[in-house]
Amino acid sequence: MSEEVKIGEQRQEFVSTFEKLYNAIMPTGLQPGQNRNENTSKSKHILREEAEAIMLQSQGLLDKFEKASEMLKSFDLASPLETWNQDKHDLADIMMCGRDYGQHIVEGILVPGLYQDPHTHAHERTENQEIAAGLIVKGKTAVEGNNWGTVFEDQLRRSVALANTIFVEGTARDMASLS
Repeated sequence: MSEEVKIGEQRQEFVSTFEKLYNAIMPTGLQPGQNRNENTSKSKHILREEAEAIMLQSQGLLDKFEKASEMLKSFDLASPLETWNQDKHDLADIMMCGRDYGQHIVEGILVPGLYQDPHTHAHERTENQEIAAGLIVKGKTAVEGNNWGTVFEDQLRRSVALANTIFVEGTARDMASLS
């Protein structure tokens, strides 16, 4: 078989397959030159309008998303992980400053006059040193003040009352057994 014959057969096969597909998708009664929308039912038309409306809304939403994405690129947003790592380092620094500040206080109590008061160089302190000093001062005032707590006071008062009751009842029984 020659190449021309093969091409002719393949062309004929293609044309017949195309005609079958075309006839399968074309509604009945529609002529080749006739507009497809002229013969469609109303329900298909409504669905087409709704689909086009959805497509338009989707395109509008996509445009808004792209606009918002471009706006976000102009902002310099830090990663939360970076902030957390910075907080971790700051807290470690505050703890070290607090340890040093507490050590100065203890050394000043143990050997008065030998160590300088940590308050003397307050203008040279960093922010973390100020925070640590403030926490120690707050802690010191809490220890010096009334720090028993209301729950413990209530328990102590009731325990004393119970002990007094037991002592009085025990004494009364002892007195009754003697008589």
